[in-house]
Amino acid sequence: MANRHRVPHTGRLIGLVLLWLVCGPHAAVAQALLPQFEVDVVSVKAQGSSIEPRVDVYTRIPYRNLQFISRQDRFSAAYSVTATFYLADDEGRRQRLVTYDSWNHSATAAPFEATQNHQLSAHAVGSVDLWPGRYVLEVTVEDTETDQAFSSEVPVQVRDFSRAVALSDLL
Repeated sequence: MANRHRVPHTGRLIGLVLLWLVCGPHAAVAQALLPQFEVDVVSVKAQGSSIEPRVDVYTRIPYRNLQFISRQDRFSAAYSVTATFYLADDEGRRQRLVTYDSWNHSATAAPFEATQNHQLSAHAVGSVDLWPGRYVLEVTVEDTETDQAFSSEVPVQVRDFSRAVALSDLL
């Protein structure tokens, strides 16, 4: 009789293990495929006394990738965005470092459930002046609270706006 009671439990355990093997890894792969953050780059004609075009780096970081801390009646997260520009060769591979800049940003949410909402994101922009040319931009977003960092590389073409008629990139 003792064996009859163990068999159903063992069978249930084996069934749970098989279920996890079939379903578990797929959920982990799907989670890994979600973007950590998004980057858009726009170059615009220089304003004022500057002769170099301005390059605006727009980032969108999903709230799920930020650590929110309770502060009085709301929750806040702090993060930094670092943009590093490298010259690109004819194949688009990065060569030497040209310039970099870093910006600190924050996001707030209330109530706590908003910090877990997969549709909400923190949006930020930073600007750098660059000469026309081909670049590789490495963007790193770092959560100030956890020190967790995400990086992404994107090709950037900064156009020459010095001609009589010059148009900015589409926004």
